[in-house]
Amino acid sequence: LAFLAVLLPAAQGAARPMTTEPTEITDHEVALRDSGITVTPKVGLRGTAGRFIVRNFGKKPHTFTVGNDKVVVLHKAGLSTGLMRPGSRARILLLFFDYRGKLAYRSIAPGDLRNPRMRGFFTIN
Repeated sequence: LAFLAVLLPAAQGAARPMTTEPTEITDHEVALRDSGITVTPKVGLRGTAGRFIVRNFGKKPHTFTVGNDKVVVLHKAGLSTGLMRPGSRARILLLFFDYRGKLAYRSIAPGDLRNPRMRGFFTIN
């Protein structure tokens, strides 16, 4: 009986779901154009992961970077595409939504910094 008492807690501990892994991954299409950035859909659910599939449809190079002051996301942290050439097919960024609120996105390409249409907000509910 003592043998069974030792095995039972170990088996129960192994059956617990991992809370740090998202249960669902949603795709978010990002279209980079010379006229602006479009993200579809623009909303994600907290506790899930978002896969940002980025395409540059413009005639100029652009980037896509996600982050704000509360969620530190740097270009070198991997949540930026880097400079994408015109006609680039796709870059994929994966982000776990463990934050609730608005998350800024933008292009940090030199020609886009002053263009207000090259930035926006993604909402995590």
